Amino acid sequence: MRSLPRRGAHKGFTIIELMMVVVVIAVLATIAAPSMREMVIKQRVRTVSSDVYASIILARAEAIKRASTVTVAPVSSDWALGWTVTTVSGGSTLTLEAKDAPASVTWSAPASLAFGASGRTTGSSAVEFRVSSAEYAAVPMRCISISPSGRPNIKTDTDGNGANGCN
Repeated sequence: MRSLPRRGAHKGFTIIELMMVVVVIAVLATIAAPSMREMVIKQRVRTVSSDVYASIILARAEAIKRASTVTVAPVSSDWALGWTVTTVSGGSTLTLEAKDAPASVTWSAPASLAFGASGRTTGSSAVEFRVSSAEYAAVPMRCISISPSGRPNIKTDTDGNGANGCN
């Protein structure tokens, strides 16, 4: 024989149970927020350094392909505003790529970088870009170094001392 449900029985959660769930979620979010912020800033530094690396690879390849000089230069002389990859073709400047940089990243970079028709840098010494976080000193700096032969390399600072570059 089957029994009928009681007339006054309620289904669902009480307000106390719902408030406890909200409190637990708030505590977990408070604990996780600082770690999440550091991860986001670390990813920004990685993304910018990877974008610079890709632009350098593009500039070198285009210099070899076009047998002309290709330049990577900051927008309005400020790397924090972004950069462009340009070449002169038929008397006019041709922009091959333009990139923006996030505001939370700090730079140490040369005024510009140029590749000749052989794919080598036009300067006689190695060039280095340093990308770090202005907000979080704990985020390791990333360096993109370009040898005189034109080959770029990305390194991450391991000793936490930005003054000596990436070791």
